[in-house]
Amino acid sequence: MNKTNKKVKAQVIEEIKKKRDYDYTTLQNAVVGQIVNFYGVVLDASRPHRSYKSDKFLCSLKMADLSSTIDHSGIAETISVVIFANKAEDLPIC
Repeated sequence: MNKTNKKVKAQVIEEIKKKRDYDYTTLQNAVVGQIVNFYGVVLDASRPHRSYKSDKFLCSLKMADLSSTIDHSGIAETISVVIFANKAEDLPIC
């Protein structure tokens, strides 16, 4: 591989890294209305179904992360994530 190809390859790799550069936050630090990236665990999920108010399909996920508090019964604090799609098969099936 010549120097030009190596330089181009390095530039492409750098561009890919920039596109994959996510800032992750904990759910505890998330703010309503803010777009965030987080790692979490799906604790419960609904099967995809048609919305009652539109022609979209949706599924709901109850999620927790390491910042979620756990009560004395061992129940974790969760958030609900609702995902919408035009087709049911575009939604995750848990």
